[in-house]
Amino acid sequence: MAAPGPEVDESTVIANIEELLPFAEEKDVTLLVETNGVYAESERLKALMENFGDAPNLGVLWDIHHPYRYYGEDPETTYERLKPWIRHIHVKDSVMENGRVAYKMTGYGDVPIRRALHLLQDDAYPGFVMLEWLKRWNADLEDPGIVFSHFFYAMKRMLKKKEGK
Repeated sequence: MAAPGPEVDESTVIANIEELLPFAEEKDVTLLVETNGVYAESERLKALMENFGDAPNLGVLWDIHHPYRYYGEDPETTYERLKPWIRHIHVKDSVMENGRVAYKMTGYGDVPIRRALHLLQDDAYPGFVMLEWLKRWNADLEDPGIVFSHFFYAMKRMLKKKEGK
């Protein structure tokens, strides 16, 4: 399945990041490029990030869903390519139904979230892992009050499996 969205002009993206990096440094913030759209293909995002070396104010927001769903990447491949830059994680789950993405509560889809979490756990990832749940864009999704409680439980369960509990 092809990634959603149009092709991008790489030189414009690079120029924009180059222009923003001094401001990010001055304000002590980190710019994040998400694994989304054409940058859900981790090899392409890796090539983009390599243009900036180890710029301390530039990183990757790894949305576990997109590289898997739109490029068929397993989390091990995505993580290996992008781990030097990963600063933040988004989690959402889904399945394909009639050729379309159908979002599910965490653990009810087929996105290999547990495997991704174990990679992060094994490397003592120090950052945040967040649920991304956009009911505003998809009215069919469950209510946040249900989903947030479930997410907390699902994350605990997935991480405990790694510990052998």
